Amino acid sequence: MVAIALGGYGCTGSVQTNNFKSFTDWCLHKAKLSPDAKYTVDLLLVQAGTNDCNQANVQLSNLTTLYLNGNTIGRPGRVKSLINLDSHGFSGKRISDIRPLKYFTNLTKLDLGANEISDISPLKSLTNLSELNLAANQISDIKPLQSLTNLTNLELSGNKIANISSLQFLTNLTVLSLSSNQISDIIPLKSLKGITLLILDDNKISDITPLKSLPKLTKLGLGRNKISDISPLKKLTNLIFVTLDSNQISNISSLKFMPNLVFIGLQANPIDNKSCPVNRQTACTF
Repeated sequence: MVAIALGGYGCTGSVQTNNFKSFTDWCLHKAKLSPDAKYTVDLLLVQAGTNDCNQANVQLSNLTTLYLNGNTIGRPGRVKSLINLDSHGFSGKRISDIRPLKYFTNLTKLDLGANEISDISPLKSLTNLSELNLAANQISDIKPLQSLTNLTNLELSGNKIANISSLQFLTNLTVLSLSSNQISDIIPLKSLKGITLLILDDNKISDITPLKSLPKLTKLGLGRNKISDISPLKKLTNLIFVTLDSNQISNISSLKFMPNLVFIGLQANPIDNKSCPVNRQTACTF
């Protein structure tokens, strides 16, 4: 768990951080950092298993996987007993300042879910990432992600995202979750030709035309939006699972062109004819 935007990033606490070149610098100046930055450094020392700044830098720089999920930080036994590190200080806290992470360029998997992150700009240097979890944070600006072109799995549910234009560059994505945000325009998604799982529930989407450009989709979540026309979905012949509940859909005849569907969630829609249009009559839930 890591990141939130702190105003005045150049000066943290009583120390200038602009010239820091590695995690070692953050560690050596830990006592003069802001409480949020210090907390992140302490968590990373826990991950490294040492209080020695140079050793920790080596350990962390070689990591390929890092889990800092806010739901697990304070669990009993999660925090090791390190000299001069108060394990009781971790319970119930969330990461907000992730600047010390920007040096760990060998990371391929990073879990920062369930924190208080708003500024994700430090992540733009982690170009080897293939899996990134940023769910349940305070993120609105995702532009820093556009440099992470090796991403295949991206979790952004439960944030404050409205503009997803930066995602058009992440053409290696196969799994993308954007549920519970403030998204209305999904045009940038049409370039993600390799997507197989796409979760867009709980947004403000009305036009799903861009989705017809995603032929590899097998699972699609569109529940609790503002959708009335689902005809663009008929191009998605590989779909096996789709949720469309709590929208404004009245006509579901387009679904008959999708022979592989095994589940269609249609609850809470003003559907005229509640007869399942696919071969598997049990696929529809009204």
